[in-house]
Amino acid sequence: MTVKSVVVLVMLWISLRNNFAAFLGLQALPFKL
Repeated sequence: MTVKSVVVLVMLWISLRNNFAAFLGLQALPFKL
């Protein structure tokens, strides 16, 4: 995998975690996973 693809995957993962936390109303969730 290229560095660019890794960066994109990390950004997507963080975005999904943040969206999931916001959906549940638990802002601390991303830090616990």
